[in-house]
Amino acid sequence: MAGKQYKVKLSDGIEMGPVDVDMLRSWYEGGTIKKDSQVLAVGTKQWKRLMDAVSIDRWQMPEPAGQKAGKKAAGAEKRKEHPVFREPPQRWRTYLASGLFVLAAAGAGYLAFFPQLWLASLRLAYWPEIALVLLALGLSLARGWEPARMLVRTLVLLATFALFPLAGILWVEGVRGAGLLVLACAWLLGSGFFALLGRARQSGPMVAACVLVILAGAGGIAYFGVLQQHAAGAAAAAR
Repeated sequence: MAGKQYKVKLSDGIEMGPVDVDMLRSWYEGGTIKKDSQVLAVGTKQWKRLMDAVSIDRWQMPEPAGQKAGKKAAGAEKRKEHPVFREPPQRWRTYLASGLFVLAAAGAGYLAFFPQLWLASLRLAYWPEIALVLLALGLSLARGWEPARMLVRTLVLLATFALFPLAGILWVEGVRGAGLLVLACAWLLGSGFFALLGRARQSGPMVAACVLVILAGAGGIAYFGVLQQHAAGAAAAAR
């Protein structure tokens, strides 16, 4: 029987073959033909059902199309959840955030040595402590570790939200103008870091936008907290 050749008539009337029994089995197990598909042994004139023409008892039953698609989708989801197939994070963004934190720590450290340059209404800021915290955040990201990224992002979120009650306290104490603008710029700075340290992959323009937000926040803090104060002092001295 292994040498026999068969033609196969599909459900739409198309005839295929001649093929051998091994090919018939492959088509059957793949779902191309069914047990009642019409086959014709070469050299004969009578079409028969596949199950009557050859022995299919040991052939594997084909899976229903819906069940096969469901298994395929489930397998794909399972592979996505596995650490090997999980999309790797962009570590270079973590390194970039580390460098920006170190630069911010340097700026805070400068004000720790020269507190007289800072805005008078916010002169109680603990610049040595702020500089040390920023430096610690930057160094914790220096190795690009995923747990460190998640921890720093959480701390940035908490610190950014803490600015809202702080702004309320300062408002009650009579702080207006540049003092509140400094806090707004600090919120912008924290928001930029939070976005930059996100888990989802980001395009180049998106990363550039996050960096611009961070720089804008840092620049606003420097402008409203130091440069504007210095300009006002110089103008008063000129009079």
